[in-house]
Amino acid sequence: MEHDVLAPPVERPDPLPGPTLPPPPPRPVRSVRTRAAVVGGLSGAVMAAIASFGVVRLTDHDATPVATTSAAAVASPLSTSSAFDVHGVLDKIGNAVVSIDVSAQGGRGQVISGAGSGFIISDEGYVLTNNHVVDGASTITVTFSDGTTENAIVVGTDPSHDVAVLKIADVHGATPLALADTSTLQVGDEVLAIGNALDLGDSPTVTLGIVSAKDRSIQTDTESLTGLLQTDAAINPGNSGGPLLNAAGEVVGINTAGVNGANNIGFAIDINTVKTVITQLEQRSS
Repeated sequence: MEHDVLAPPVERPDPLPGPTLPPPPPRPVRSVRTRAAVVGGLSGAVMAAIASFGVVRLTDHDATPVATTSAAAVASPLSTSSAFDVHGVLDKIGNAVVSIDVSAQGGRGQVISGAGSGFIISDEGYVLTNNHVVDGASTITVTFSDGTTENAIVVGTDPSHDVAVLKIADVHGATPLALADTSTLQVGDEVLAIGNALDLGDSPTVTLGIVSAKDRSIQTDTESLTGLLQTDAAINPGNSGGPLLNAAGEVVGINTAGVNGANNIGFAIDINTVKTVITQLEQRSS
């Protein structure tokens, strides 16, 4: 028998910075599942202020356009005693992790903007990200870490798994990331989260952590997600859609949510649970 419990609101990394508005009031927890909120793209309209990072990213519940304050890039310190070869993984993935900027026309002629992350999964130009990053977008721009940009189109989405596949014309020499078999992934294994944290621009933000748990379930404002990986690698607004990587530089998950007010709790979609979905979405454009 389920009993209602109080759980911290969960937040997904991604709406763009905005005007100085009061943060939205907390919403009540409806079930024993951890309460989550989207943190990216146009759907991430329930962000709290991130003043401690030098950036205030606020949107109201109507997805009011937002603006960014200046801030220096912030990344979690990487472990120097770990056997995880961070530099080796970064060298291996190269230019494959991208920033995703989206926009749509709002009311009264306003342009609503958002940002997230993604990564190249094929030489044909397919890019994997979260559905909530691109949901409702009229324009999508993919930016590589060297500043090169490509316009993207949505090939297909699966909102129930929060997955979207985009298509760009040119991968600019990026090597597609390999998808791992997570059946052998264990709690305690080290992982690397990479993405467009806080939409700081330039090179992606890199954070190191471990797999804290497997097969987690969370409730967002719009959906229930199951079979997630939990990690203590820092996942901030803007990270949504970016890869969670193992020591071999393979994707074990798609970063998708973080808990507002909790320490070192983030969630990624287990890549094994969406491999078939990804293949189906790619085939829609063939």
